Amino acid sequence: MQKAKYLNDLMTQYESEEIISKKIKEISFEKIGSAEFIQHHAYLSKLNMQEMKNILTGGEDIIMTQFIDHDKLKLLIKELYTINTFKEKVYPTIKDKIIILSSIKTYFILYHEAVIVNLLENFLYSITACQASEDYLVDVIEYCYKMISKYISYKMKNPNDTQNYGNNSSLFGNSTEEEGLSLEEKIKKINEQVKDKTNDIKEMEEKYKEIEFQIAMSCINILRYISDHLEQLPFPVRHHMMNVKDVPVLFVTLMELRPWRRKVMKYNDKTKKKEEIEEIYENNNWTSLMEHKYPKLEAQILITIYNLVMNQDNNKKYEITEYRQNQLLRLRKYFTEDLYDQIPQMMNLYRSLENMSLMTYGNTLTVNPFIVEMVPILSGNKIFKLTDEQIKQIGNYVVNNHFENLSREKLAKELEPVNEIYNLDNIEYFMEDPVCAQCGKLANSRCSRCKSEWYCSKECQIKRWKEHKTVCKTLAALFKENENDLSKKKIEFNHIKVSGDQISQEASSGELDINKVKEENDKKMKKIYVEEIKEKKEKKEKKEKKEKKEKKSQKTENKIDQKDKKEHQEKSEDDHIGLWKCWKEHPVSPIPGCPQISLMGWSVAALRTNFYIKELGLLIYCEQFQPIDGYLHHNIHSTYYRLGVLKNNKFISNSIGMIDYGFDFYAPQVFANENILIAWMDMWDRNKPSEIYGFAGQLTIPRRIEIKEDETL
Repeated sequence: MQKAKYLNDLMTQYESEEIISKKIKEISFEKIGSAEFIQHHAYLSKLNMQEMKNILTGGEDIIMTQFIDHDKLKLLIKELYTINTFKEKVYPTIKDKIIILSSIKTYFILYHEAVIVNLLENFLYSITACQASEDYLVDVIEYCYKMISKYISYKMKNPNDTQNYGNNSSLFGNSTEEEGLSLEEKIKKINEQVKDKTNDIKEMEEKYKEIEFQIAMSCINILRYISDHLEQLPFPVRHHMMNVKDVPVLFVTLMELRPWRRKVMKYNDKTKKKEEIEEIYENNNWTSLMEHKYPKLEAQILITIYNLVMNQDNNKKYEITEYRQNQLLRLRKYFTEDLYDQIPQMMNLYRSLENMSLMTYGNTLTVNPFIVEMVPILSGNKIFKLTDEQIKQIGNYVVNNHFENLSREKLAKELEPVNEIYNLDNIEYFMEDPVCAQCGKLANSRCSRCKSEWYCSKECQIKRWKEHKTVCKTLAALFKENENDLSKKKIEFNHIKVSGDQISQEASSGELDINKVKEENDKKMKKIYVEEIKEKKEKKEKKEKKEKKEKKSQKTENKIDQKDKKEHQEKSEDDHIGLWKCWKEHPVSPIPGCPQISLMGWSVAALRTNFYIKELGLLIYCEQFQPIDGYLHHNIHSTYYRLGVLKNNKFISNSIGMIDYGFDFYAPQVFANENILIAWMDMWDRNKPSEIYGFAGQLTIPRRIEIKEDETL
C-alpha cells in the first residue's frame, strides 16, 4: 500500500468533475449487468481509486467535494440500496445461469456494492459529507447495521469459517484440502478445475463471502466516522444510532467474534518450517499481527463505543439498563497495555466500565413522548420491497438481455472500460507489499514467466526453482492458452501427438516409419479440422435461422404497432363527438349524462402482466333517472364505467361496473397521466343546507384508479 504514493493520477480534476456531473446517473434493477452498468462501474471504480490515492498521499478531497457540489452523494446511497436489494433478492434466483454465461460480469455485479461502500467510507470521514447526506445518513446507519448483523449471524452459524480467502491465499497450499497432495496432484486438480464449469459457481460463492466480509468490515469504519461527528448532526441521527439500533451492544457481540483475525500456516525462515501464525485484516488486506500493535478494527470499535458512551452530550441520551450494563462489561477483557499506549483515552472508558459494574440499573428504557424518530427513507421504500413476481421478472430480463447470446467480441467490448481500470499497473499500487515465496521477507521482483510468485533475491529464486519449475510451466501454458484461445485445439490434439522420446526410440530399432506417422497425423488433423468447420457452419446456420425468425417476428410486431398508430391518428380530434355517435349506434342507458372518455395506455404494473402494454379506453358516464333496484340506483344519476377501445369513432367494451354507490356522486373526471379520479359531490333536485351560506357542493377525495387482472376497476 505504501507504493500508492508513487502512482500517477488516474484522472484530472476536470475529468472527475465531468464524470460526476454528467455520467453518474441512477441505475435501475433492469440495467444491472448491462454494458451501461459496466461503464458505470468503471467510472465509480476509477473515482474510488483516485480518492484512495489522494488520501494515501495527503491530497485534497476533490472527489468528495465534487460529489457534494453536484448533489450526487444521495444518489450514491440510493444506488447502494439498489445493488444490495438486487444481490440479496434477485441474484440467488439467477446466479447459476449468469455465472456459467459470464463469471467476470457476475463478479462485477457483486463487487459493485463494495466499491460504493468504499467510496462512502472515504467520504464520511469528513463532517461535510455527513451533513450533505442529510436524512439519508439514517439509511447509511441502517445499512451498516444490517450488513454487520448479517455477518454476525453467518459467523455464529459457521464458526469454523476462518476467512481463508484474501490476498494472502496462494494458488497452491493455503487450502486445507490440498495440504496432503503432491505437486503433480495439485497441478492435475487445477487442470480439472479449469475444464469444470461448476468450479466457477463454487469460486463465485467464495468471492461472494469475501465481498460480504469486506463490506461488513468497512461498515465498522463508517459507523465509527459518523460517531465522531454526532454532536454536529441532527438529533434523530444520534437517536437512531444509539437507541433504535443500539450500536454499542452490536459492537460488543462483534468484538467477541473478532472476524478480522485468522490463523494460517506460513514458512518460517528461522526454523525452516511451516508454522501457524496469526493474521489481522487491515486496509483491505491480511497482514501478520505485529507484536505490541493493537488491531485497527478492534480500536475502531472501542473508539465508537467511547464516542457514544463517554461523550458528555451523548451519555445523557444513551440510557443504561441492566441488559446494556451486562453487555458493555464484557468489553473489559479486551483492554490491554498496548491499547493504553496507543489510545490513552481508552483508560477513561475502562474506568467508566468499572464504575458501571458497581451500579444497579433498571430493566426497561424510559419512554420519552417528546422524541420524534426519523424513519429511514430508503429501507422503507416500496421500490426496494420486491414481490416474488417482480423478482422473477427482473431476473429473466437481466439473463435474457445482458447474459444470453453474449459473444466473445461483444463481451470484450463491454469489458473494455473496466480493463483500463483493473490493469496490473494500477492494482499493484493498492495491493499489500509482496513477500518472498521462499523466505517470507518483503520481495521486490517476481517470476517473469508465470508472474505468480515473488522473491527477495536471486538466491531465493534459485532455491525455490526446483519446486516452482513444474508449477511455473503449467501456469504459463494456461495463460498462453487463454490468450490465444487454443484450449480446445490442444485438448483435441493431445490424443494424436507422439512424444519425441518414443519416436527416437522406435526409429532407432527400425519399428517406426516416420513418414507413415506424419501421414496418419495429417489425416487425423484434417479430420478434426473438417469436423470443426462443419460444427462452425451448423452453429452459424442455427444462429442465422434464429435471427431470421426473430426479425420476422419483430417485423410483424412493428406492422401491428404501425396499424394501431394509424388508427389512433385517424380517430376524431374531438373524442366526445365520436362518443356521441357511439351512443346513437350502441346506447347503454336511456339518458347518459356527463360522459368522459380517457384513451390512456394502462401501465404494466396496473395490469400485472410482464412486458405487455394493453391500450384501454376508460369510459365514465351517469345513467340518469334509473329506477331503484335493490342496492342499485339510490343515486338517481348513478355513475358507471366501461373498459374498451375507441376505434373509428366506436367504443367497443367488454366490461361494465358501477364506480360509487353514494347519493351525492356525479360527473367524475379522470386525470389520465396520474390515473386520479375526482367527482362532483353534489346532486341537484336535493335539499342543500349550505345554500343559506351562499355555497353548495364540493369535490370528492381524489382516488387512484387501478385495473385488476379481470379488467375490473
